[in-house]
Amino acid sequence: LVAVGVDNRLSIPHFNIIFGNPCQTENCGVNKINAPNIQSMSLTRQVLSCTVNDNGDLTKENLNEQSLPLGLSINCNQNCTFDSRKVLPAALTICNGGSDILTTDVRNADYKYLWSNGDTAAKHAFFKPGMYWVKTYNECGSRFDTVVVTGIDAPIYNKLIDTLYCDKQWLRRVDMKSLAETTITWENGDVLWSRSFTSPGKYWFEIKNRCGVWRDTFVITQDSAPKSVLPSDLNPCSGKYVLLDGTQLGKGQYQYLWEDGYKGPSLWVTSNATKILKTWNRCGSITDTVNIVFGECNCHFYVPNAFTPRASRGKNDVWKPVFNCNANAYFSIYSRWGECLVRNQPIDVPWDGYYMGDLVPEGIYVYIIHGNYTDAVKGGQRLEKSGTVLVIDGGK
Repeated sequence: LVAVGVDNRLSIPHFNIIFGNPCQTENCGVNKINAPNIQSMSLTRQVLSCTVNDNGDLTKENLNEQSLPLGLSINCNQNCTFDSRKVLPAALTICNGGSDILTTDVRNADYKYLWSNGDTAAKHAFFKPGMYWVKTYNECGSRFDTVVVTGIDAPIYNKLIDTLYCDKQWLRRVDMKSLAETTITWENGDVLWSRSFTSPGKYWFEIKNRCGVWRDTFVITQDSAPKSVLPSDLNPCSGKYVLLDGTQLGKGQYQYLWEDGYKGPSLWVTSNATKILKTWNRCGSITDTVNIVFGECNCHFYVPNAFTPRASRGKNDVWKPVFNCNANAYFSIYSRWGECLVRNQPIDVPWDGYYMGDLVPEGIYVYIIHGNYTDAVKGGQRLEKSGTVLVIDGGK
């Protein structure tokens, strides 16, 4: 501010230059050149020519215009601060296609704010994906922060298909693509997006983020191709019944079909026949053919159902099966609790009712006979027979 006037006391014209301090807002800051927050100031002295006319108490002055070069620099930062640290994150995510609202607060001091949509609050709500900016400022500085808001979807994956393996050694590996801010959890607690499986079973996983949850269950099955379990020829005795049992021993799901259309794994045969069984599953198939010829048999055997080991010697005091043909067979005796008293004893050696040096108690015991015998009509035959024998205390 420049003031021009005449001092009547001195009768000389003069002008004053008044400097205002823009950093001191609490007062006018007039002529406070030495204030600490004014960094520097310089003036160049100028000489003005003027004409003065004395009109008594009034003086008329004609002043020539004169420019005054003025060098000035002012630093207000001593009494005011600005924090340039970034508060707004560089990226945020929001759920697509829903009513999701994401709110962020950038307040970190007593500043003013201006968002890209004109809002002036420290808090700002985002309703959809996009790029946004905010200006943070005060009298001493400003900065611009930007944020990219990305839309993410609720997790949706294609279901993992159930799998069948026919080999003994196999490996299934699942590699799933990870999503931002999304986690996966398997039924065993694993949290990795890839997993290998080497054993059959039922498995499940859960994929979750802030926008939703996806769950899936799948089954891995190990199977094997069917194997032949039926003989090619059978020669049963006339009047008997023959069971053809083609049941597979594996754990797989097998299907059966006989030549007459029956779909069960086993059936009874009572007359000469040629039976054909087809067995299959997803790992393979087989076909069994059984030729069955019935005939007369002349080998018979008798198994006593009781004996009296305490009775008089040589009178029903031992037990053994009796064959009328050549037999290479053995028998075993078990107590009612499953304890083996006689193991694989030849059928021509009778059991005297003793076990570990003592006669067994009176009661019922189980026998098992197995081996081979020779039939004059049918030839070699396999023998497997079981039943019970009663031990009677005939000595009382």
